[in-house]
Amino acid sequence: MNSNKNNDTMIFYGLLYIGLIFVFGIIYICIGKGNFKLPADEDYNFITFMYFSSITMTTLGYGDILPVTSLARGLASIQTILGIVIIGFFLNSVASKQAEDLALLEERSCQLGLQHTMKYGY
Repeated sequence: MNSNKNNDTMIFYGLLYIGLIFVFGIIYICIGKGNFKLPADEDYNFITFMYFSSITMTTLGYGDILPVTSLARGLASIQTILGIVIIGFFLNSVASKQAEDLALLEERSCQLGLQHTMKYGY
């Protein structure tokens, strides 16, 4: 049955999204403080770069922490693109699951001899 596959796919993309936030946070702290412009009162620590990574991955881009070198900008650009692509795949799997559930409901209605199926949201 495809339903389990769609559920697994949604979970996979959700975990991949969260995992990449951690991976890029670690990469940012490893490449060094000199690659970023931090607010004066901000410490150079893991939490700071996890914050930057999550803001970058979600494409919010508050601008309080800035990548100032080509390396940091390139990594942030790659992370942003990956975030958009993964969200797209996640939403596609959600839509596939909904379409599959609706088709299953219609099939069961036909088997029971019902004349129609109510579709909420249509």
